[in-house]
Amino acid sequence: MNEREQAMSAQVLEFLAHAQALETESGERYRELSETLEIHNNPEAAALFQKLAHYGESRAEEVVQQTGGMALPELPPWECQWLSAEGPHRCMEEAHYLMTPYQALRLVLRNESCSCNLYRRSLRDAVDLGVKKIASEMIREKEKHLEWLYSCIEREAETHHPPQEDLDPPNAPE
Repeated sequence: MNEREQAMSAQVLEFLAHAQALETESGERYRELSETLEIHNNPEAAALFQKLAHYGESRAEEVVQQTGGMALPELPPWECQWLSAEGPHRCMEEAHYLMTPYQALRLVLRNESCSCNLYRRSLRDAVDLGVKKIASEMIREKEKHLEWLYSCIEREAETHHPPQEDLDPPNAPE
């Protein structure tokens, strides 16, 4: 076992596996929303979610790079504690194909705040110093992202208009 592997505890690798799953899921959800909004001719919100999808995918790749080439443990879906019903991506169910960029940013803010809180909880609960160090770094990165989201929301609020009424809503079985 080399020095890098000795320094990378099982707890650190498990934390990174969960973080990678969280960031990957985030990127995938944002990409799906972008594609759906594009189909429904909502290019402004679609472009926003496309940008956020790229951010999530980049963060997932950064997590993998932190392992220095070591394999992350495989996490079966039922062990992905951060992707549970209380997880950060639950609010994505509130997305709507007519949503404005302002509404999209508010939704993303809630999602990203929840992710940041999960990292904070990991920092608080961790015993392993390596997990604490990495969780602290991830919190700082998420907080920078949250600041950016707040500034985007402030800009969008100045020109925000409620979405138009859906004159042809999807058919729903009664």
